[in-house]
Amino acid sequence: MCPFFAKWRQAFLVILSILAGVRTIHASEVDALTISRNIQQLHMLYGTVMDPVFASSDPASPGYSEVRGYTRAGDSAIWTGHYLAAEAFRYQVTRSPDALANAWKALEGIHSLLDVTGSDVLARCLIPVNSPYAAAIQQKPAMGSTTTHWEASLTSGSAIRQGISIPASYSV
Repeated sequence: MCPFFAKWRQAFLVILSILAGVRTIHASEVDALTISRNIQQLHMLYGTVMDPVFASSDPASPGYSEVRGYTRAGDSAIWTGHYLAAEAFRYQVTRSPDALANAWKALEGIHSLLDVTGSDVLARCLIPVNSPYAAAIQQKPAMGSTTTHWEASLTSGSAIRQGISIPASYSV
């Protein structure tokens, strides 16, 4: 077979595969609203996004939506910045008051991550020490006071992502 036809056939199959896939990939406003509600209800424990640990991973189990704890709290600043950007973009497109309220709530969460350090350093997470989830989160080395616990050691990647998320949200 001629090399030209072999490459043309391969390119045609790639384009056909992409077009077939595009037809089945779609997201709706309902999907976006469901995700936003899920984040607000399960992930925004103390104003910033944290990863919940559920009692069960089986959708048929009654413990499927029961939060037992939170993990990966050290990424709270990063994910809150991403959530802020997402809600700001949603507000720009839909002018939804809920999107604006969610964006403000996320911005307040990021502000609390700055306030808790007392030095304008962005904390990675913030959780009251009397929280039922505090013990598991505090297993990592961290700094804090008698009322809050926060983690430092912000990575350069975190700072860069916050540097992108917050200005992008502000411009919207």
